Amino acid sequence: MRILVTGGAGYIGGVAVEKLIDAGYDVIVVDNLSTGRRDNLDSAIPFYPYDCGDREKMSVLFNEHNIDVVMHFAASALVGESVTEPALYFKNNVTVTQNLLEVMRAQGCRKFILSSTAATFSSKVFHSLAMILPKAAWSIPMQAFSASRKLIPCTLTSSLMRSSSLATCSLRS
Repeated sequence: MRILVTGGAGYIGGVAVEKLIDAGYDVIVVDNLSTGRRDNLDSAIPFYPYDCGDREKMSVLFNEHNIDVVMHFAASALVGESVTEPALYFKNNVTVTQNLLEVMRAQGCRKFILSSTAATFSSKVFHSLAMILPKAAWSIPMQAFSASRKLIPCTLTSSLMRSSSLATCSLRS
């Protein structure tokens, strides 16, 4: 099975790459290196320094490698920066993911695993409201980073994605 790991040169993505290779999977990594580092990966791993939202480059990569599964770790994840640059976070975390999903659909790749985040709500708000709100209301986005990461599972359940028979899994959502 050939697995594409986006954001695979970052900390969490890099660990996933290592574990996947140890388990015998064929792994390809895409990372624009905005926060990841190429030296986090073994030099033998196929690596592409692309933005995973670049439809043209990703289409070529999918054609060349016959990808079976995408594990998506690529995201802007600095909560403080998301407060000052919210548009950047919506672009990087929502639009880029949507572009990737559209390439997957066009290329016939139907398995998508999203590494979401545990930092989607304010602990102060959470503790204050946990006693009076149902569990479904606990995750209240408090800044652009959290809000943008919460929108991705909504994208996964959109009619476009449902109609393409995409099998999805969201980690830590």
